[in-house]
Order: sequence, then structure tokens, then C-alpha cells
Amino acid sequence: MLLRSRRYVSPLVLLAAITLAVALALVGAPPSSVAATSKASTASAWQFAPPFDNGRTSASSVRIRNRVYLIGGYSYDSVAQQLNIYNDVQWATLRHDGGISGGWHQTTPFNVPRLGQTAARYGNYVYVIAGGDASFAYLDDVQIARVGDDGNITADGWRTSPYHLHHARAAASSDVITIDGTPYLYVIGGAGSDASGNTIHFADVEYARINAADGSIGPWTLDPSQFAKPRSSMTTAFVQRCLYVVGGFGDALTDIFADTQYSCVHADGSLGPWHTSPNSMQQSRYGAEMVVVRNADGSARFIVLGGNHGGGTYLNEVEQTTVTGAGGNSPWSVAPSSSFLPDAQWGQTGVLFGGNVYVLGGVLRSQEYLNRAIYAPVDDLFPR
Repeated sequence: MLLRSRRYVSPLVLLAAITLAVALALVGAPPSSVAATSKASTASAWQFAPPFDNGRTSASSVRIRNRVYLIGGYSYDSVAQQLNIYNDVQWATLRHDGGISGGWHQTTPFNVPRLGQTAARYGNYVYVIAGGDASFAYLDDVQIARVGDDGNITADGWRTSPYHLHHARAAASSDVITIDGTPYLYVIGGAGSDASGNTIHFADVEYARINAADGSIGPWTLDPSQFAKPRSSMTTAFVQRCLYVVGGFGDALTDIFADTQYSCVHADGSLGPWHTSPNSMQQSRYGAEMVVVRNADGSARFIVLGGNHGGGTYLNEVEQTTVTGAGGNSPWSVAPSSSFLPDAQWGQTGVLFGGNVYVLGGVLRSQEYLNRAIYAPVDDLFPR
């Protein structure tokens, strides 16, 4: 079912709001008197790769082998007062030594331009999930496509799953995990509407079984186990069958979170009870990007980049923590200033490949929508 919120009156209302719930997908210009956080060091670890088409925020990205796929997002032209919502899919080949080889390529766009969607991948299949459409209605659908050997979406294009989410939502997170040989697609949190059209946030997780033969999904299960404090625009990851939720934005303007929560998954895909780690990020934030660096011993590092601290404060700080997958995480630490993003920004997306972190797009405090692709070696972000 698709629910509409009476609060979404016009793009100007969207762009004036700080709250993600009103914006659907990370919209909101800060007051002009509020300064951004400190700049990165001039001796920056970050390098610039070829830019993609059309600057944007609230895009999604997935990596399939050595290719990165940039999916959807939006920008706003303040002169023309025009909201641009994208349904394009661009891809580029990542080099093992860093950077991008051969520039960006357009492939088949997905159905229904949207903002605040989330995306995941299983094998060669890409999933574009939910979001909000041009009439500012929340969506509950799943679009599925297969990537061919040439990097493009195959000729059969995008198809819509007959199985819809229990809750239409935007600014959610998604991930795929294989449990005892069975793959599952998970959708976590986000913002939506209640039956009266009021904006709400979710603390729930839905999951669906993936058919490995054709990438299709089965019916969605709404898990009864919920994390603390409903939220959207958080970052999430699985490590050793435990799902982690980091940061995010809640119902009130002051609900900007720094916490780390986790729940371990049962053999049937359902979730166990949620736990809140005593170790929170140094900065509360939403609209950040997080990559997961897998360690040889089965543990992992979460690296969180940029984001929105609220009140017009955009971030360029980079933080990391170590998680074991058995639950919990180490204290978060802030990278040296040379590892900070070149600008304070939020709404970016990114991937990890070949020991390099790639950050794509985002928006600056000046409302400049970025079309840049930047990258840095993990070992340069946090020198050992």
C-alpha cells in the first residue's frame, strides 16, 4: 500500500525543512548564518576521479566486482526553483590502484523517478527500493534488474516485484545477507506516513527471501524486533550475521543520533533482540556514508564519512570503530584532519574497492549539488 502525506505541499516546503521526514530524502538548507565545520587539511588524503553526470544528493550506490553503480538521487535549481528527481543509472570501472578508468556510462534507468530510495545488490542483480515520487508520496515497491558482462543493465530491463513492503518509506537503508546458503534482502527504518497522513519514522526491519536463480524476491516479513528510537537516514551493515544501525534522524528536530545498535540474525532470517552499544560516535549525524572494511580475523571496521549534525552544521569528519559480529563495537575514533572530506557535506553515497574508499555526490551548505567522485586509501585515512 502507498500512503500519501498531506504535509508535502510543494518543493519549496521540502527545501525549507531540515527534517528528513518532511524532506523525504535528505532535503533541507540550513540558515545562512550557520557555519559548516572545519575544512580538511591542505595535505588531504583524498583524490579526485572523473565526475559523473548531474550533481546530486540522496543517490544510492552498489558495487558489482570492479564496477560502481550510481543510482537516482535529486538536485534543486534555486534559480529556476526546480526540483530534479533522477531515475538514471550510471556506472564506472574502478581501478585496483585507485581512481576510475574510462569515465562514467549511462545504462537503462529504473522505473519511476524517486528520491530517498535505497539500493542493494545480490550477485549481478540490483534492487531499487521504495523512496518518494515527484508528488511527494512514499513508495513501497522494489525494482529489480540484472547487470550483464558489459556493465550495462541487460535487455530485459527493470521489473517490479509483485511483493510490496508492509510500510511505504523513504530514507531507509537496505542490505543483503546470505544465511546458511539462503540470501535475504533487508530494509531497515526510514520515514513514512500514518493513516492520517502524519509523518512518522520507523524502528522496524522487513526482510524477503531472494530466489538465487533469477533474483526475484518472495513476500516481505515485518520482523517484530525493533531497534531503539525510530529513525531514517542512518547507516547500516551486517558483520557475521549481526545487523548494525549507526546514527540517523528521528521524529523531532533534536533527534539526531550517534548511537550504535545491533541485532544478530537467526537461521530463518528473523532478528534477535536489539542491543545498544556503550560506544557512540563522537558526532551525532544523519545522511552520512559508511563503508565496511573486513579484517582477516572476521572482525570489521566501520568508517563513517561526513553527514549532517543538525542546525545547519554539515560535517566532513571521518570516524571509525571495530566490530566483531558477536555484538558490540570499540570506542569510535576520529581520523586526522588530513583524512577529512574536502568539504563538509551530507547525502553522499559510496563504496569500498581495492583498499580505497569512494565517495560520490552529496550537497554542501551552499546548496551546491556535487557530481564529484573522490577516493582515498583506507590506510591513508587511518594511518597505522
